Formats: sequence, C-alpha cells, structure tokens
Amino acid sequence: MSNSENQVSNTLIALREINISLLKTKINLIFPFGGGIINEFLFDLYGRIKQERVNRFVDVLGDKFEKLESSVVSREYLQSEEFLDLILKVFEVASKSNIDIKRKFLANILVDSVTSRLLNNEISILFSEFIETMTTNQINILVFIQNNSEALVEIGSYEKYFEMFTKAFPDSRLDKYEFKYYSFGLEAKSLISTGAGLNNFDDTSSTMAFQNHKEASVFLTTLGEKFIKYIEE
Repeated sequence: MSNSENQVSNTLIALREINISLLKTKINLIFPFGGGIINEFLFDLYGRIKQERVNRFVDVLGDKFEKLESSVVSREYLQSEEFLDLILKVFEVASKSNIDIKRKFLANILVDSVTSRLLNNEISILFSEFIETMTTNQINILVFIQNNSEALVEIGSYEKYFEMFTKAFPDSRLDKYEFKYYSFGLEAKSLISTGAGLNNFDDTSSTMAFQNHKEASVFLTTLGEKFIKYIEE
C-alpha cells in the first residue's frame, strides 16, 4: 500500500472513531443512568457493522426525548433492570431495522416506557420483537384494517379483502397468496382476527346459510389496537 493510500485509510479510520465517539456521547446524554451499559452493548457485542442503523435510530430517539419535560420522565424506572432489558432489546432490533417506520415505532415504545408506561415491560419487549420481524406490507395491512374497520365487517372472503387492500395500496404489488401469508402472520401474532375464518381464494364450495348466519369479518384485536398506536405517533 502506498503512502497516499495509507493516509486515506488512516483518515477514514479517524473519522469513523470520531463518529463513534459522538454517538456514544449522544447516548450518554439521552440516557445518563444507563448510557455506559448501552454503549458497551452496542460497540463491543455488536461491533460496528450496524453502526449506521443505530446512529439513525439514536437521531430519531434524540428528537423525541428533546421534546419531553424532565418532570414526566420516571428516573426510578430509568435505573431499573426492567428498563435495561427493554432498551437492550430495542437497540438490538434497531440495529437490524432498515426502514424509518420501525425506528419511529421503537422510539415511541421507549418514550412510553419512561413516561406514561401504558404498556408493561413484557408487552413492550414483545412489540419490539413483533416489529423486528414484520414487513412493510404487514404494517400497511394493519393500517388498512384500522382505516377500513366498518367496510371489513362481514367481508366474508379473502378475495374481497384483498381487492379492497390493493385499491388502498396499489403500489404494494402483492400476489394474493403473499397477501394471505402476511395476514396469517399478523393473525398468528394476535394483532388481527378473521373471526370464524374467511372463505379462501378460489373457493368453489357452497354452504347452506342459516337465517342468523353472519359472514366473517377482519378486525384489529385489542392487542393490535395497542400495537398500532406506536406506528401512528
């Protein structure tokens, strides 16, 4: 390697170290009680491969915490093992998340945990795990269900359900069976329900309808309603 190449390489390494130092400082300012532990977790255990994703998340988190009054923050909770468990999970998920909506969701979870604490710690961690594995399409499906709750009452079939979704999200380009797979994933997490079950795509069977028979509906569960609040904020 030539001297000029060495110089460039050393400069890049120096800039990287400066960036890491600034990030550590920012984390210490946001979390004065647990910043050292968080920094150790982020930079020793995970290395620096996912630094950019974490950096973006810290920026989102910092913006939200700057708007908080110190009086609404629970200092007792900030020093608890519960908070440490949650923040380690949140930063772990943030390091794997490459879309803004997930970073905002995780930041909202943390803000709630240190202020209103509408969720208990287990549910906060569970929601963080949910958002880690969810696709953008699944998030869109959740938003669609919330925005069309009345129209989805007694929708009856996946065909009608899918048709409504594609009209609301024409750019999703989902195959109908991909759509069904994503919906199943949300139902497996108990975020949505299809009641007794929708008629399948390509269903050619005929059923006798009794007088009090009602077609299946698609709706957010109570858990889904709690979850989606952190997407919207």
